[in-house]
Amino acid sequence: MEYLMTLGNSDPESMRKVRQQSEKLFQEASVYSSTLISELQQSYLDQQTKLTDMYITLDKKMKKLNNDIQFAEENQQKLDLAYNQKQSGIIKIKVGDELFTTSRYTLTQGEHMLSAMFRGNFSNEPDQDGVYHIDWPYGNFTEVLNFLRTGQLTYSLDVLTDREDILNLLETAEYFAIEDMVDTIVEQLKNMDIGDKQNLLKHVNCGGTLTVKEFTFTGGVSAYNANTLSGGITSSWQNNGCFIDEGFDDEDHSVSSRTNRNQGSTFRNAQQEDSTGIIIADITGNVEKAKIALLMVFNMLDSDGMTSHVRFLMHESSSNDFPNAQDPGWEELIPWQEIAISNAVTETPYHAAQVAETYELDEPIYTRYLRIEVKNDGRYGQESYIELRQVKAFSRLPGDDNALQEFLYGSGEEIGREELRSSRKKSANKCLVM
Repeated sequence: MEYLMTLGNSDPESMRKVRQQSEKLFQEASVYSSTLISELQQSYLDQQTKLTDMYITLDKKMKKLNNDIQFAEENQQKLDLAYNQKQSGIIKIKVGDELFTTSRYTLTQGEHMLSAMFRGNFSNEPDQDGVYHIDWPYGNFTEVLNFLRTGQLTYSLDVLTDREDILNLLETAEYFAIEDMVDTIVEQLKNMDIGDKQNLLKHVNCGGTLTVKEFTFTGGVSAYNANTLSGGITSSWQNNGCFIDEGFDDEDHSVSSRTNRNQGSTFRNAQQEDSTGIIIADITGNVEKAKIALLMVFNMLDSDGMTSHVRFLMHESSSNDFPNAQDPGWEELIPWQEIAISNAVTETPYHAAQVAETYELDEPIYTRYLRIEVKNDGRYGQESYIELRQVKAFSRLPGDDNALQEFLYGSGEEIGREELRSSRKKSANKCLVM
């Protein structure tokens, strides 16, 4: 109000005072404004500094955390590497008199005696040379290691021609309590047990795998029904006749039974010692070779041309290009042998004949192609024909299955697998942590 009244009295002195007051107020406002701005700026700078310090601190903590994570990861990798190296480390084992080198990883696959040993489930220290010792007499630990590596038997059991070797392998698998290996061997043995009782020289027309590849001759003889290599089961005088097996006497392999008395492989116009009939057979029909340990020959009954001599040869080839009679590579299996007559079995209606000759091989042989040569010297009457009733072959000698049956089932009735394991290898099962 005073100010307005002063303005109302607008004399020079009043105007000067008003101006002085205005200047003073302006100066005070300027100072206050500058101070406020300065304080705000300082506050901003202080906050910015604090934020920067916080960022720097956070960045340091993040870097430390990342370093800690990297350190932990590197340590874990080192621990994993050390563990894997320990697990897959080289192990030396002496089983019996043989020294084996393998990995801990291989030995600890699955649940069995060896995995228990090398997982540390019970005390098992190496000797001063770092070798572990296992007291086991059979030299077949290589097969055990191969099975642990692959989960399979790495060969056919037929390769083990000695029956005792197979039984020893089964006993080894039982001792080390490798149940999968035991079951695999038993299954193959059972299949062998069935297969060994089958006649290998059985024509495809009667359920076998054999085919006749060549039916030929030397010394003037000619082939009866020369153009027929695959006659019917009951047809007379067919070139494949000696391989017809009608299976009436599967339980007695020493008997050949036929619905047709005149079934047989026949050559005619024979000139005794100068004439040879030749039959070449493909036993398996594929590149696999058949195992033969026993051959049986059956002569005709009351025939006008019984065989008096026989010879067997085998060929090294297993290719589909069959070897003919003129090709090299034939190896004599059984040299020329005299054949007796086959006596009739009167208690059967199937024109049954007893085996004339049986040939047990010193060692089983493996072949795809079998060559049979026959002669007729006239000793049994008519010499102008050469007639062969039947030939059989088996991969195992009769009676060899007794040890297998006793091993698998005991001497009495068949027992279960669990009872078998329990009764055979209780000591091995103690090593397991089930």
